[in-house]
Amino acid sequence: MPLRLGGEPLPNVTGLVTSLDVGGNGPNSAILVFTVLVASTGQDVAFGIYSDTLPQVFAAAATLLALAYDKRLAVTVQSVTKEGGAPQAVGVTLPHNGAP
Repeated sequence: MPLRLGGEPLPNVTGLVTSLDVGGNGPNSAILVFTVLVASTGQDVAFGIYSDTLPQVFAAAATLLALAYDKRLAVTVQSVTKEGGAPQAVGVTLPHNGAP
């Protein structure tokens, strides 16, 4: 279940991770920017996730996104937007692989 950070929920996006970029703005601050190639539209959608807002989700998302990028697995991204800004990821899901 995705978190709600007071932003407007956006529709889930599913596709392949096409880029990952980690940066920061001082101590204890990091942003993970990633793009997903949406299967249904063929368009890349960019998302950001911030370590200072969601530290546990940031760490888990970075791991899942790196795995998905390396293995070319589809991900589903839950996101919100605040005041017309860029989509902020609040959850990342890998699909069920059919194993019990």
